[in-house]
Amino acid sequence: IRDIRIEDLLGRSAIQLNNQAILEQVGGQVVLVTGAAGSIGSELVRQVCQYAPARLILLDQAESALHDLLFDLRATGA
Repeated sequence: IRDIRIEDLLGRSAIQLNNQAILEQVGGQVVLVTGAAGSIGSELVRQVCQYAPARLILLDQAESALHDLLFDLRATGA
C-alpha cells in the first residue's frame, strides 16, 4: 500500500492557478455561469464565489437543481 497523489489519478501534473490574476479578472465584476446547477458548473460557482464578484448570475434549465445549489450556497455562506 502506498500513498496516492492527485497526479497519479490525473495522469499529468496538477495545474497551479494564478489566484492574483483570477482575482483581477473576477473580483468586483458581474459573472454569468451557464449550466450552473450541473456538476462542473456548480463547482465553478463555488470557486468563483471565493474571488468576490460584484454579482454572480447563475443560469440553468434545471430549476430544482439550481434551487438546491442556491440553498447550499446560502447554508455555507458562499
